[in-house]
Amino acid sequence: MAKDLDDLRQEITGRIKRAFEGTIKVGWIDGNGSGEKANENRLFREATGQPTNALGVPYSLAGIARTLNFGRQAGTTAEGRSYPEIPARPFMTLAIDQIKRDLPVLLKHDPRARELINNAIQGEGDPDGLKKYLGAVFVGTVKRAMRGEFGQFVPLSPKTIEQRRKPHGNKAANNNPQPLIDSGLLVNSVTFEITKD
Repeated sequence: MAKDLDDLRQEITGRIKRAFEGTIKVGWIDGNGSGEKANENRLFREATGQPTNALGVPYSLAGIARTLNFGRQAGTTAEGRSYPEIPARPFMTLAIDQIKRDLPVLLKHDPRARELINNAIQGEGDPDGLKKYLGAVFVGTVKRAMRGEFGQFVPLSPKTIEQRRKPHGNKAANNNPQPLIDSGLLVNSVTFEITKD
């Protein structure tokens, strides 16, 4: 009898561990690696004062998000084009802080989270179901942070507001004053992935 209870306890413990193991990554997939490479170039320039070569590929949404989150000093591209400063608007920090506040309450009181935890204990359903649900909730939290629900950001410069009011190619004019939302592409592209540690 004691062995049976011990085996059951180990089995349930294993199921619970599987439900929580791994990492939920929330953000944008840096498909062409341009976001990471641009950051490496920036760190190299800051450390050495030497220029870096142009990436030669379109900047990914991950790179754009990183720039908007951490900001950027004014400068000149490797091709000689000047670009303005972008102030830091740390939406990811705000989102992470909000997730830390929400997660204990979510796991304890959210009916869907409780159901998925119970399924994990029972060995029923998708073993990654809880992580998928949490990933979707975290995506929503990042979107809310980008929309300014958890704190205000440095407002747009008058020049940026003026630029937004002009149509550009296929892009219609935009009167949205929110700093992190221009066309909606970035905020609507937040996603998540589950990785095994």
